[in-house]
Amino acid sequence: MHRKIQVQQAMVAQKPVIIHLISGETYEGLCQEHEDPQLFQVLTEKGIITVPYWAIKRVIQPKSSSPAPLSD
Repeated sequence: MHRKIQVQQAMVAQKPVIIHLISGETYEGLCQEHEDPQLFQVLTEKGIITVPYWAIKRVIQPKSSSPAPLSD
């Protein structure tokens, strides 16, 4: 539940975050709400990714302010 709160705080503050998923994927961008309360979206430079909250492994504040997708 702590990770969901981190994402929601980033949404309110409009700050980009780095999202590491349990599947190994990593995305960086701004988060926004989804119509399904179990999901959220990450707006990256490459597009919009819809992610379930349960899939989050780690949420990190990026060192730079420009959102960009990362690869593992």
